[in-house]
Amino acid sequence: MVAKPALEKTDERESIRIMHAAIDLGVDFFDNAWEYHDGYAEEAMGRALAIDGKRKQVFLMTKNCERDYDGSLRNLEQSLRRFQTDYLDLWQFHELSYDNDPEGYSSAVRCGRLSKRSRPGRSGTSVSRDTRTRGFT
Repeated sequence: MVAKPALEKTDERESIRIMHAAIDLGVDFFDNAWEYHDGYAEEAMGRALAIDGKRKQVFLMTKNCERDYDGSLRNLEQSLRRFQTDYLDLWQFHELSYDNDPEGYSSAVRCGRLSKRSRPGRSGTSVSRDTRTRGFT
């Protein structure tokens, strides 16, 4: 379930109904990003997943556009608050094509705020090689 199109033309009650129906039908991958609707998509998804233990039934991911340590961790904490959860299953960097290292990622993995690691963002050869040499897999 991708939050951006699901929330574009529906009110929140209808969005929650759609997300619950998707979960009941076996959809368990919920993709989001803090920038979708200025954080509203994460808030609405968080409210939907807080009902009847739905959070435990899905693999929840979101994305980060920050590249510095403080900005990344601030973005992560805001996303966790909007989702009403204490962890994400996957956190990716949106459009990883910048020269600076996304510092907050490794720290968030070490302190248990993320349950999985992944190669973040885009898949250019230099980006993939760079992320592998810095410990991102």
